[in-house]
Amino acid sequence: VGDFNKVVLMGHSRGGLGVLECMKSLPSGAQLAGIVSVAPATYKVREADFPNVPIGIIIPQMDGDVISLDGSDIYEELLADEQYTGDAELIYLKDANHAYFNTQLTQPDLNHNDADIAKLMPAEQQRSFLTGYLADFVKSVTTTGKPVFASASELESEAYGCDVLLRVHSGTEKRLYTAGNSASLVTAGAVTATQEIASSLPAEHTVKT
Repeated sequence: VGDFNKVVLMGHSRGGLGVLECMKSLPSGAQLAGIVSVAPATYKVREADFPNVPIGIIIPQMDGDVISLDGSDIYEELLADEQYTGDAELIYLKDANHAYFNTQLTQPDLNHNDADIAKLMPAEQQRSFLTGYLADFVKSVTTTGKPVFASASELESEAYGCDVLLRVHSGTEKRLYTAGNSASLVTAGAVTATQEIASSLPAEHTVKT
C-alpha cells in the first residue's frame, strides 16, 4: 500500500507538462509535496492551474526534441501567476539533450546530427545528475517544504558534477513592474525613468545558433 501523505511527481517531455496538471487526477486524500518537470514539452494548452507546491524544472541545453526549451516559458508563467505561492527553480543543464534522461529512449534526439551528439555529456552522467537532483528534491520538499536550491545563499554554476545555470523563485516574491511599451513607471505620484531590456530564446538550441 502506498503512502499518499507526501507525494512527489516527476514527468519527462510530454509528461513534464502532464505532472503540472496532476491535481485533477490525484487519488483522493493524496497530498502533493512537489513536482519535477524534466525537459517539458508544451504540446497543448495547460488544462489546470499550477499546484501550489515546490516545482523544479530542468531544461537541457542541447535539447534536440523540444528545441524551443519550453520549460523556460513555463517558469516565466509561474512567476507571472499571482495565484502560485510555491517556490520554484529552473535548472539549465549544459551539454544535456532530451533523450539521455530516459533509458527507454534509445534513439538520438530528432534534430541531432553526429556533430551535435559528439558535444553531449555521456548519457550515464546526465542520468546521474537527474538521480542526484531527484533524491535531494524529494528529501528537501518533504522535510522543509522547499526545492533544492531555494535556501542557497549563492547560486552555484555546478551541481551533481555538471555545469548548470540556476534561477530560483520564492512564492513570497511579488512582481512590481513588467516592462511593456511604457517608457516610465509612475508610483505614488513620482515618475521614475526606466530602461527596457528585452531578451528572447533562439528558435533552436544553442548548438545550432
